[in-house]
Amino acid sequence: MSVVNLLASQLSRNDEVPNIELALKLANEENYTDIEEIIENLTCKDKKIQYDCIKVAYENGQVK
Repeated sequence: MSVVNLLASQLSRNDEVPNIELALKLANEENYTDIEEIIENLTCKDKKIQYDCIKVAYENGQVK
């Protein structure tokens, strides 16, 4: 499953909890493949996905 499917906007959520939880999960697992997918989607045409990926990348950086 793509990590994009776990973003708040894709889960029809208006809060940031799914994005923060995903960032923590990726940081703890050191899952570089999924982190790379998040980074690649920073330029996605869908602004909601773009925003969620920015949030996940930011939170991931805070943990590290």
